Amino acid sequence: MKIYVEGSAAETASESSNIEILCNKDELNILVDALLKFRLEIEHYVKLNKDKTDLGITHMHYQDYDKKAKESATDIVFYVDLNTYKE
Repeated sequence: MKIYVEGSAAETASESSNIEILCNKDELNILVDALLKFRLEIEHYVKLNKDKTDLGITHMHYQDYDKKAKESATDIVFYVDLNTYKE
């Protein structure tokens, strides 16, 4: 998998409006499955904690869902503001 960030060097963390990801069929399937599982985990957590006023932020690493990716220098991290689930 290759990730291209427009307007910043790969080794610097910066905000960008465009990120391009090149992946093969297997990587795409793993990513989609991981995101679906992540969504279900979030929904379950929100349901269990519905009385809390601040649920915070959570994240998911692509590397946690793919054995080959664990050994790779490439990772994708998705952050989700759990408070947006209360709206």
